[in-house]
Amino acid sequence: MFKIINFYKIFFFSCILTGYLSALIIPAAGNTAVSVQPQATFPTGDSTNEMRGFGAFTGGFILADNLTTCSYTSFFPISGSVEMRGGTLYIVRDLEFATTTTFVSVGTFFGATNNGQFSVFFPAQEGALSLPSGTSGINGSNNILNLIATLSQGSNPVNSVDWSSSNQFIAAGINQSGTANNLAVMSFNGSTLTAKVTASVPAQCTAVRWHPTLSYILEVNNTDTPVRAAYFYNTGANTLTQTGFINAATGSFGTAVSWSPDGTLIACGNIDLVAINSFNTGTGALASVDFLTTNPVQQNAIDWDPAGGNGFFAAGFAVSPQLRLYFFNGTNIVAEGTNAIGNTVSALAFAPSGGYLAIGLSGGTTNIRIFQRSGNTLTDLAASHIAETANVLGAAWSPDGNSVTFSLATAANETQLRAYSFNRTTNVLTQTGFASSSSNVNATRWSPNGLYIATGDSGNNVKVYGTTGTTTGPLTFNSTKAVFNSDIILTTSTLFKGVCVVDGNGHTFDISQSPSFKIDSGASVLLKNMVLKGISNSLINFTDSTGLLRLQDLTWIQNGNYSLTTGALEIDHSVLFTGTSVFVYSTAQTSTITSNAMLYFDAGMTFSYVPPTTSRNLLQMIDSSSELYLLNATLYSTTTGMQLTKGTLFIDGPCPVLSSATVQNQGIMFGDGTSSANNLTVKILPESGLNLNSGFLVYNNV
Repeated sequence: MFKIINFYKIFFFSCILTGYLSALIIPAAGNTAVSVQPQATFPTGDSTNEMRGFGAFTGGFILADNLTTCSYTSFFPISGSVEMRGGTLYIVRDLEFATTTTFVSVGTFFGATNNGQFSVFFPAQEGALSLPSGTSGINGSNNILNLIATLSQGSNPVNSVDWSSSNQFIAAGINQSGTANNLAVMSFNGSTLTAKVTASVPAQCTAVRWHPTLSYILEVNNTDTPVRAAYFYNTGANTLTQTGFINAATGSFGTAVSWSPDGTLIACGNIDLVAINSFNTGTGALASVDFLTTNPVQQNAIDWDPAGGNGFFAAGFAVSPQLRLYFFNGTNIVAEGTNAIGNTVSALAFAPSGGYLAIGLSGGTTNIRIFQRSGNTLTDLAASHIAETANVLGAAWSPDGNSVTFSLATAANETQLRAYSFNRTTNVLTQTGFASSSSNVNATRWSPNGLYIATGDSGNNVKVYGTTGTTTGPLTFNSTKAVFNSDIILTTSTLFKGVCVVDGNGHTFDISQSPSFKIDSGASVLLKNMVLKGISNSLINFTDSTGLLRLQDLTWIQNGNYSLTTGALEIDHSVLFTGTSVFVYSTAQTSTITSNAMLYFDAGMTFSYVPPTTSRNLLQMIDSSSELYLLNATLYSTTTGMQLTKGTLFIDGPCPVLSSATVQNQGIMFGDGTSSANNLTVKILPESGLNLNSGFLVYNNV
């Protein structure tokens, strides 16, 4: 890179001597002067923003907001302060950030061309480079949240609110006597709330939730028939049509509701039970699945854990134990961990990743807290406690998981809407924004794009807040090669689109503070030449089954159990998994160990094969040069069984083998018993062996 830069410096001075000048244009509007720029701000809505030619951006740059785009065609590195604020930088020439660069916020790097992709070279510096997200639209400390829009609901308090996945509409549950207009939909255009349509539900609407991706709204209400119903909102016709409902036993009024992460199940809280219902995404129909009789679930106090797939969800109660964790195994609800807190859990919400659960209490002195789920246990993170005596009525996380808001009842000298940043290393909550209300704020929800916060209050209003700060969004690489020249600490969510390469140049890539590390639909990302640390739960995840994560010359360090729930892996060259924890293979996709590649599980690691289908061979080796190496590591399979073929298995030290098999054809199998081309070569090193502790191990080579 330095030789190339020096070449262009020579060319720069040659151009001056010959009278040729190339302009820096912000936005592009001419070509008349060479410019060395201080920090430049690019406005939103201008499609011609450009860092051009011989413009040297020594002071860095600012993209006005997440809608701002800019093209980089300069010959020179960028230095100084970089604030992308969620905007997009189109890389039309390889981009180098100088050593003196600091990142205030990030956005999207788009490097696709007709001939391949351009690269972003991140700075070499002493210590680790931090790539922050900011705080999801709340910038700074104790900023007043900016009230953007208000829509009155007449004389009727608002119990619950939620956003559509398009960020354009808000559903509100209204506390109105009788059956008229208790479910309301309104539009939001960035500045104004406009009433759209209402529906008459049987009684006061206690909670609403919009489907994660579709135009369905689920509501629960204070009556027996039906206690919960699904409505389809037709945006073109502006109509609400009921598509399904569930009746309940007499007196079993609905209090809380939550969609499963994939939108196919519904967790519902009533005054006397916790229920799971199925949802047909094609027809909108609801069906009963299972329920547990228990104590009254508090209003808006039930939520699924996205890190647990369609498995774990939590609910809040007034009676001990006030915080309860449940697991849905596909057929039944299983009561798991409980926490006797001593006060009513009146609000709760799971973060998008990491198993973090924000809870609000009523009647206590530390009414704001964060818990974390690990397996079937919820652990109180004491460092997160906020001394608060006002009753907390609502809780919601920002989409990137870096911020959480709480809505509160009125109290002397108190604010009723609070925003906090959450540090995943120290578990500390730091207040970053607030707003006051003359009445109880019953509910709070973030828009899916992280730009706005909606509330419903007892003053009969739906309100939308922005912030005095700036919105940053996730760090996104779209069809780009990213090259890192120092250790990296990610405190932002990261998203990969298209075909991407991330080259760590032998450095450490710490994602332990990142809320999410996601591969988008149809995307492929190659992580190479790095130590990837801080992996747990489902932190590295996929939008859907079409994503591919390629690992090459990489050390993968887990600091807890990790589940690969969708997408696929490709192992190239040498990849080491370490960390004395469990790697759970629970995706339905096929992963491969390529030719001349080794997947190495270090001492204390467990490879757990738990596919959601009956496929036994979802880990495939291409040929005999494809190697799986177990060093004092454990191999486990469910009754599905696991079949290894073609490659080579190395056994180094005593390696336990466990399976849930009760018959031979459910066991772990080497070879397929049909073709010698599918034989698995097994190499057992001195003083080593496979120790079958349960189930069956079948040697089926021909």
